[in-house]
Amino acid sequence: MLAPLLLAVALSGSPVAAGPMDDPVPVLDTDAEVGVDYDLAIDLADTEIDVDMAVDITFTKPLEQDGNRIVRYFMTNWHAFLPSSATGITVSDGEGPLSFTIDSVEQPGLVLVEVDFRRDLSSGESLALAMSYSLPSEPPPIELNDTVELILEDQVVVNDAAVAWAFYSDPRADFWSAEFDLPPGFSEPLDDDVWRRRTGSSTLEASGDEFMYDFVVIENDRAMSETIVPFDGHEITLRHWPGDVAWRDRVSEQITGNLPKLIELTGVEWPDRPLVVQQSAQTLGTSYGGWYTSSDNRITIGRSINPELVLHELSHVWFQYDRLADRWLIEGLADEFAALAADGPSGDSVPEVSLDDELAFALDGWVDPPSIDDTTTGRLEAERWAYQASWLVTRTTRELIGVDAFTDVTGSILGGVPSYPGPEDEPVDGADGPRTWREFLDLASDRTTDELELSELYANWIEGNGTDRFEQRSAARQRYRALQDRVDGTVLPAAVRLPMRDWDFVGAGEAIDATERFLNEVETLRTGLGNRGVPFPTDFADRFARSASVEELVTYQAEIVAAGDDVIGFVEQIDSLDRWQRIGLIGSDLERRRAAALDAFEAGDFGEAAAQIERGGVLVDGARRRGLVRLIVACSISVVTLALLLAFRRRRHARRQGRDGRQPADTPAAPDIDLTAGADGYNSSSSEITTSQRS
Repeated sequence: MLAPLLLAVALSGSPVAAGPMDDPVPVLDTDAEVGVDYDLAIDLADTEIDVDMAVDITFTKPLEQDGNRIVRYFMTNWHAFLPSSATGITVSDGEGPLSFTIDSVEQPGLVLVEVDFRRDLSSGESLALAMSYSLPSEPPPIELNDTVELILEDQVVVNDAAVAWAFYSDPRADFWSAEFDLPPGFSEPLDDDVWRRRTGSSTLEASGDEFMYDFVVIENDRAMSETIVPFDGHEITLRHWPGDVAWRDRVSEQITGNLPKLIELTGVEWPDRPLVVQQSAQTLGTSYGGWYTSSDNRITIGRSINPELVLHELSHVWFQYDRLADRWLIEGLADEFAALAADGPSGDSVPEVSLDDELAFALDGWVDPPSIDDTTTGRLEAERWAYQASWLVTRTTRELIGVDAFTDVTGSILGGVPSYPGPEDEPVDGADGPRTWREFLDLASDRTTDELELSELYANWIEGNGTDRFEQRSAARQRYRALQDRVDGTVLPAAVRLPMRDWDFVGAGEAIDATERFLNEVETLRTGLGNRGVPFPTDFADRFARSASVEELVTYQAEIVAAGDDVIGFVEQIDSLDRWQRIGLIGSDLERRRAAALDAFEAGDFGEAAAQIERGGVLVDGARRRGLVRLIVACSISVVTLALLLAFRRRRHARRQGRDGRQPADTPAAPDIDLTAGADGYNSSSSEITTSQRS
């Protein structure tokens, strides 16, 4: 079959037949050499398969001597195994018809025909027999229920679009051969290595010297009828056998009636891709009611159907290996959502399996069979048990967390929402690949207040002996939740979330330890910054959440703590400036440096904050010296200014007295003062005192 295939047991609780001729019936007529040639003719007009058998028998048991006696053996009859649906059986030898009786056998789908010889065969004698019978077409019942076998060894389908029947070689034949002609338009059997086409003809032939069972299916795709079924703005193409209106109508009812419910339950849009649901006889030779082939978006279903089977296969449009990694989860979700869509949460159908069953095994080890037509008894029973067990786990999960939470979790898994989610734009490793049952369990666990029963369910049914691993998980999740409560809505680091998602609980524990140390440092830092009115970095939550390893977390811890301590020291340095430093900083851009440093720190740009702090520190370092210099200069300027003012006032006073005529004739005039003189204000070598008389 085309791969990958998603298969479905048709009905919960339906019996699975034993594999045809899995344990061949005891061989009879062992003292004869038998060759059988089968000539099969497909009669589309009469909808039957006509079989002619040419049987050559040679009795080989030799004479035996017992003392003085010679014992001679004779062969009086021969036994043939025919399909139980055979009609019109005739047997003859070269002289005419022979009598025979038909008895039932334990092997499903077979009857035993005992042919009486006209004359006994003695050792070395041969006989040629001709046996003929017909296999009339009898399509499987349309209603699939608890009484319908999934493997119908005696089922025969003959119509213009499909021919199918079970071919058995005689189990006692030393050699057998068989042939049939392909009707016009029919293709060779798919993935069937028993039959080979005769060169230059439409004849298929097979031969061998061991027992052979093969369920032969040939189909004429061009003869299929086609119906387009619209629903909710979409279309699905049905391809079915000509005239099989019952099958068409039943499948259509599920598409128009229950498929919209299924879409609503999953919360995922119907894919915008053409889907074909095809009726096929291929299912008759397998233990499956149908399968979904993702490569060509095609569902193959047998004639016997029920609502759950149709919806199960339709749900595989979502539940497939492209999205889910585990077979049990794929099939379990398909079963549960089909049941919810068909019957609702209170439906009567329930899985009936137990961990005490002899066939019980850990579902984590359930993989696809090498071939869907492998009908050995042990594999069929294991398949049926695994389907039921998978459904039990998903059904119990839904009951524990509720329908709404169950559908939300499923929608999250299908929609790529990770367990232990990070920032919305955080890339998720494997987001485009299939999700595992562990992620499904983690998401489901987040939706229940009591994880214990849910964990025990998965530990027992999925991993089997997974108790220790689940105990580690429980302890890690408790620490994870405590850490979540501590950060109060802030997303935890990827260094913690990723190993939790991968069930690396040792790695997660180490990351949680590092995160707790980080938070201790940060809480101290946050308090110190707050006491000084310094805002905390606005990108802290994002960078904290994106720290993808313990190393990244430790690096960020060192960076933010160092930067925060530097900012605190800078602010404290500025706040503690003395009067001389403040005088020295008059007119500087220290406040701008301070504001820039705080803005950079708040923005998480620790490099820029450090640069601003360094420039501000340079200003502060020389502030005291500049302040003292400025004080001295100011004092000097003040003295000179005062002296100038005094001199100016004296001269002004003197002139005022002169104008008023109050100065005596012999009073000497005020000396001229050279303001450019030395420090004492006078130049003694150039001073000149003159006396003038008022005229």
